[in-house]
Amino acid sequence: MTRDKEQSLNAVERIYRNYAGFTESNKILADFFLNNLEMATFKSVNELRNLTGVSDATVIRFAYELGYSSFKEFREHLADYIRKIS
Repeated sequence: MTRDKEQSLNAVERIYRNYAGFTESNKILADFFLNNLEMATFKSVNELRNLTGVSDATVIRFAYELGYSSFKEFREHLADYIRKIS
């Protein structure tokens, strides 16, 4: 998939699209976001670390692996997705 096409996907689509290639830690995060979308979207890096058992760095890298420039951008896109489906 081209970078432009990847950018057009919403955050949840990006998680599903990349899931098979995730590390075990990223799968833990992906599962947590997909199963707790609204709550997880508004958690900080530290809170996500405590809830999932992965490192702060893993939480931040997760957003990068999905094509976002920062964890903040990832959370903003998740919030946009939630608004659209509500």
